Amino acid sequence: MSCGNEFVETLKKIGYPKADILNGEDFDWLFEDVEDESFLKWFCGNVNEQNVLSEKELEAFSDLQRSGKPILEGTALDEVLRTCKTFDLKTCKLDD
Repeated sequence: MSCGNEFVETLKKIGYPKADILNGEDFDWLFEDVEDESFLKWFCGNVNEQNVLSEKELEAFSDLQRSGKPILEGTALDEVLRTCKTFDLKTCKLDD
């Protein structure tokens, strides 16, 4: 399979609009630049439908942003996740 075809198949997997009418050969040129090729090969090999938000999820996030409530990100999110993981580990040890 050509790299362009693989790219189009990835777009189809993630639900990109009108991906089914794209011709993979039209995208082969994207893979000619060595810098872009690495990213595109990674994209085709790693991105799938699990990495894409649904319309419902996008709407929910937009609603959250408009609500003015704080959204954890970056270092603050990492700290909360680290706390949750530590709590889960302690719980498992107590149950054992």
